[in-house]
Amino acid sequence: MINNHNQHLLFMNTMMPSMTAQSSQQQQQQQQQENQYDRSSINSQQCLADKIQAVRHLWESENQYS
Repeated sequence: MINNHNQHLLFMNTMMPSMTAQSSQQQQQQQQQENQYDRSSINSQQCLADKIQAVRHLWESENQYS
């Protein structure tokens, strides 16, 4: 599977270099966009987790003395 893929890439690079350059650039842009979404998603999830932990800590500290 990997060998066939590498042969295909080799063929693409030798036969159609301008197309492969364009497609690899598009792939890089797409990966960067996906990484941005992943990072913002992770950041918002982490922020939410921090808020939940803070509220839980506050609730526990207030109810500890009741």
